Amino acid sequence: MSASSSRKRHSIADRSGSNEEKEDTVPRKRCRQPSSDPFSTLPNEVMIKIFSYLTHEELYKTARCVCTRWYVLASAPVLWKTITAQQNVPSNVLLKWLEHSPLLQELNLTGRDDVDVVTGKVSRHCRKLESLKIENTGPCKLLRSSNLCRLLTKCKQLNNLHFSGVKILSCKFFKLFSRRKHSGMKRCSYHGPVSQKQMKALIESIINSDNFEAATLVTADNRKIPIKTQSNREFVNVPVTVENIWQDVTSNSVNDFTDVDDADYEADLDE
Repeated sequence: MSASSSRKRHSIADRSGSNEEKEDTVPRKRCRQPSSDPFSTLPNEVMIKIFSYLTHEELYKTARCVCTRWYVLASAPVLWKTITAQQNVPSNVLLKWLEHSPLLQELNLTGRDDVDVVTGKVSRHCRKLESLKIENTGPCKLLRSSNLCRLLTKCKQLNNLHFSGVKILSCKFFKLFSRRKHSGMKRCSYHGPVSQKQMKALIESIINSDNFEAATLVTADNRKIPIKTQSNREFVNVPVTVENIWQDVTSNSVNDFTDVDDADYEADLDE
């Protein structure tokens, strides 16, 4: 065999070996590994139960941002039946919460100056509301009766109201209690300044309500004045009753303020 033929065979052999080495470096198809995310295999019901232990801030700012599925689950109305918002929750964020909370039953607002806007949003989007608590809106902030009246007319299951450290504008809200055609008010507490006209409207509503027997006024010095002891339900002289209570209250340094007509009140009270 010639030297030339020997060199060709070596050359072919070298190329063949080179190809084998290249084939060994080609990445082979890997076996599918089980998912490293334990949440991906959990059913939606379990995920929602887990999310129920998070605060609304955590649901809104964190959980919804993980993936599309988490966004949908964190926005489930069942997780937004109770909302508590203090002044650290921005107005635009709270309004978005309310827009997507058709099952909202309880709303607690503390130290906020946007209550009028919030109550307006609730009356449009949260018709199943049952309980409302508003506290410490500030010494200069007046709550508009029109927005509160819309809540009473639109949210027909609303039967628990608590106001503390607030001022309500005009008398319309107090008058509306006895004019509701739906379920009666189970509990309503108001701690704040009132005018004599508002006191009259409040007592008239109390007398015409189903809770007349239990109705009690509490003065600034924590004295309790049962309405029942101030009048006879079969014949109630409201002006005299109001005057008697008003003198009793004002003689103990309760703060009065002048009420203002809420001229733009447009809610249909009989709706």
